[in-house]
Amino acid sequence: DRPGWTVEVDGSPGDLRGDVVLGVGVPSRVSEVEFRYRPPGLVVGVVVIALTVLAWALVAFVMAARRSPDDRAAAGSVASRE
Repeated sequence: DRPGWTVEVDGSPGDLRGDVVLGVGVPSRVSEVEFRYRPPGLVVGVVVIALTVLAWALVAFVMAARRSPDDRAAAGSVASRE
């Protein structure tokens, strides 16, 4: 088993061979061979990152919405004095 590796020969799934060097059996004519590698856990990792970014954006939005108008005015006046 080679986690993450797939191969197609002329558009059909092929049988991967070898352990250190990967190979595939091909017909004795000109063939198109396509090896693909998708790291295991890639999709899960991307989903976790996306959810984390969304969670931080939600926290920032909620924190900004909870600030009272007086706090916003005070923050603006401090920024304008600098």
